[in-house]
Amino acid sequence: MATELPLSVWPVAQRTARAQRSRRYLDISGTHPAKMLPAIAARAVATYTQPGDTVIDPMCGVGTTLVEAVHQGRDAIGIEYEPQWADLAQANLALAASQSATGHGEVICGDGRSLAGLVDPAVRGLVALVLTSPPYGPSLHGRVTAVPGAGVRKQHDRYSNDPANLAHVGLTGLLDAMRTVLRGAAQVLRPDGVVAMTVRPWWRDGQLVDLPGALASVGEDAGLVLYERNVALLAALRDDTLVPRASFFALEQVRKARARGMPRLVTAHEDLLVWRLSARRLPCSCYRRVFREHIAAEGRRMGLFSKKKPTQTYVAEPAPQPAAPVQAPTPVFDDPEDATRWEMVISTNSLLAAMMDKQQECFETAEKTEKAYAMGDAEFVDGVRQHEISRKNFHDMGVRWDGELQGLLVELQATTTAAREQWQNLLFLLPAGDNDVLRVGDWCMSHGVDSEVMSSLLSHSMFINTNFGTTLQSFWTENDRIAAVMNQANQ
Repeated sequence: MATELPLSVWPVAQRTARAQRSRRYLDISGTHPAKMLPAIAARAVATYTQPGDTVIDPMCGVGTTLVEAVHQGRDAIGIEYEPQWADLAQANLALAASQSATGHGEVICGDGRSLAGLVDPAVRGLVALVLTSPPYGPSLHGRVTAVPGAGVRKQHDRYSNDPANLAHVGLTGLLDAMRTVLRGAAQVLRPDGVVAMTVRPWWRDGQLVDLPGALASVGEDAGLVLYERNVALLAALRDDTLVPRASFFALEQVRKARARGMPRLVTAHEDLLVWRLSARRLPCSCYRRVFREHIAAEGRRMGLFSKKKPTQTYVAEPAPQPAAPVQAPTPVFDDPEDATRWEMVISTNSLLAAMMDKQQECFETAEKTEKAYAMGDAEFVDGVRQHEISRKNFHDMGVRWDGELQGLLVELQATTTAAREQWQNLLFLLPAGDNDVLRVGDWCMSHGVDSEVMSSLLSHSMFINTNFGTTLQSFWTENDRIAAVMNQANQ
């Protein structure tokens, strides 16, 4: 891809797979041929969701994603094609509940390709994370038992004997199926939600099958945007040494390849591909990041900021979470007016941050209001006629959220007015100049204001003249105007 993507390494094998599952999952879970490593699921849930969020795994197996989600206070829904694994996933959720997991989990026995049609319609548009892993067939999975004088015996190396199971449909069939699964995931995601898939390449007939690369393209075909490609390290880190955790199957393949004269190494990682929606609209928090980087670039050009690599594109940035304001200690100034200006900078930054947080709250409420109205107006959903009661419930939900939005927009107007007045008061105290942003930046830089505070202050000030009105329509009109400005600034 042309866009440079963020990259991080997740050390998920500090403990063995068996140790990670011990007493957290039923022992019989080990019979599943391809269990996701619990540390991967736990890290993904912690990284991309908050307590109370909803997580879905459309190919949940024995329920690893679900168990790790409910243990962290998330609600989880799993879909599993094979009844025996669906029952086991439900049993693992029951075990988690007995261990005081605070989230709620449920398992649906069905085909993950029908994700959007299997989950409760009320969940659509509200899911924070869809996390799963594709089936690979029997080549990478299973257990072995040493048999004296007879080598080893493989067992539990197949998902089932059902030829319709995705583990048995071949690479082309698997990619087609994953495209359908990802399209379904896009239908249930909330605007800032993500889809994550852990996947690794494998060898077939002497050729390396780049499944991660193929799935990255499949995700784009499904209308998603790839914005992270993480490395889940399948070896333990011990100081500057890697402790391998390779399975018998992985080692066996390497030994056989080398015996045929083919140089090969054991794979020691899985790719974690992460996509987001290719949204028609982006929340205000994304816009403020664009302004922040634009101002940072101008500031670096003018010598105001320390050098820092700018974000390549706002689509590739995760929506930032509200952060606690930085409370820098007030320094001692020789000039009393500088002390007043310092206090004004800190208070202005706090008001601007509150304004941006209120904008984000309005966006989230407007988005779910619009979705509720759309569901209430839709006679058919995924080809199925909606019951009139269901449509009325969605419409009533939209009316309720619309009322909440109007109240939030009134609060936003008041917050924006207060921030704008405070910004003007700050400018009044500073030396005269042609460019307001550079005036503030110059003073902050020369008087020791923290660079994060300065960057936040300058980027948020770009929004003081916005007017989102007091209705759903006026909010989207202003939101789309800002989007157009941001796209032009990012050209």
